[in-house]
Amino acid sequence: MKHTNLPYSRGRRALTVLSVSLLVVALGAPAFGQAPQYPQYPQQYPAQGPPAGVQQPATQPLMPPEQLDNLVAPIALYPDPLLGQVLAASTYPLELVEADQFVQQNGNLHGQDLMNAARQQNWDPSVQALVAFPNVLTLLTSDVRWTTDLGNAFLAQQQDLMAVVQRMRGRAQSNGRLYSNQQQTVSNETQNGQSAVEIEPTNPDFIDVPEYNPEYVWGPPAGGVLSAALVSAGCIRLWV
Repeated sequence: MKHTNLPYSRGRRALTVLSVSLLVVALGAPAFGQAPQYPQYPQQYPAQGPPAGVQQPATQPLMPPEQLDNLVAPIALYPDPLLGQVLAASTYPLELVEADQFVQQNGNLHGQDLMNAARQQNWDPSVQALVAFPNVLTLLTSDVRWTTDLGNAFLAQQQDLMAVVQRMRGRAQSNGRLYSNQQQTVSNETQNGQSAVEIEPTNPDFIDVPEYNPEYVWGPPAGGVLSAALVSAGCIRLWV
């Protein structure tokens, strides 16, 4: 599992797509190594359209719950701050490919030097932040079609997608596959009649990326199997 800290995003589409309850990432950008400040749970923001000057995409059929289950299964157990960045970055699949290539081509850069170099690239801040997580970039670029579908669902069905994340986390808890440990704190919160399973890093300065096999956590996916690229990208180990 990857142990690193997570810069927060400010910019372009992240200002609109992260207007979702439960997983809103703080819009401030603390310096590398500083403890991030998390918003109180839950936060509600009005739904927003695309940024000014961006053409509204043609309406596409909404995905049914079972298809959303398969989309979020590889990332549903990510800590909330990282999950928020992944969902925002999934709306920029081509930039994710560029970022993955950038990391591979700059293996001599690490830590702050790597992040500073990433900030010089013309990518959305959510994509820049994921440079700190090469394994996550590999997962997101191993099956660009999956990443694109995830981003489209996040833009078009935010509430449905978040509901699926919560339902799958609840099932993972019931199956004994999701619990607090040295890397993360799992809690059940209720406020204003809404309940949610929160996953926060135990050390707020660092994020540990869980690796797990979705079929082990939830059983075989409904309506088919997960992409082989997703399984081979490293989703093989559960925390113990």
